Amino acid sequence: MKNLTVAITILVFAAPVGARDRSPALRLPYHDYGACPFECCVYRRCAVVKDTIVHASRSESSHIAFRLRKGEHVQAITGVVITTEPGVAVALRPTVAGGRRVPTGGWILILTNLGEGYAKVSYRGRVAEAQVYDESAFKIERQAKSVWWVKLRDRHERIGWSNEVDDYGDNDACG
Repeated sequence: MKNLTVAITILVFAAPVGARDRSPALRLPYHDYGACPFECCVYRRCAVVKDTIVHASRSESSHIAFRLRKGEHVQAITGVVITTEPGVAVALRPTVAGGRRVPTGGWILILTNLGEGYAKVSYRGRVAEAQVYDESAFKIERQAKSVWWVKLRDRHERIGWSNEVDDYGDNDACG
């Protein structure tokens, strides 16, 4: 996690075999502020299902702001998905992704999963939302590596960050 706070690294990923285009460099880590990375994801009041450490900032090495105990309630305010290594999807046929035409063999970088087959992606330097999990249009070569930090407020009005998102529930509006 310390590497996330280091100066921004610029990486250019080699295209998968057969790719015809080269996307511009993407600044990493990529921070998707406000992202809620699955279908029906929502920030709201939720129950703590497991004792949880809440940090003062988005770093596991940050000092502990407070601790949550199982059974307490906490307000999930917002979040950020930090992608350290983007995923790669290769177009199997000419298609449109994020409002841009992608030729057969063209590849896009997957940044944040959004649910229902959609993701935030980067194609030729433009970040947009696209339906990349359509197996008739794209082959997923690699999944993105990321961490989801959620900003929490407890009943004492203390605010901090946690990446232990399974330790508190009720963040799925679909059930």
